[in-house]
Amino acid sequence: MGENKMINQDLDLFELLKKANELKLGQEYESALILYMQVIEMLGSRADIFAAIAFCYFAFAFGNPHETGENFAQAINWMEKAISLAPRD
Repeated sequence: MGENKMINQDLDLFELLKKANELKLGQEYESALILYMQVIEMLGSRADIFAAIAFCYFAFAFGNPHETGENFAQAINWMEKAISLAPRD
């Protein structure tokens, strides 16, 4: 029974990542960010997820004519976290 629960969690995680990536590709960055944050809650710190979050914040910044710098700062923060976890990637 415990093995089935783990398989279901893996499938849930896969579907969550798939949907987050689809949203990002569809330029629905805010929705993608919400799902990526859920992935972090499930998996913990991961460089690839941190980089995807950074990408979303960069996209917010470039797509907003009223950008204050906050999204750029968030993007840099998340990218630094990704680099610290995987400096050679």
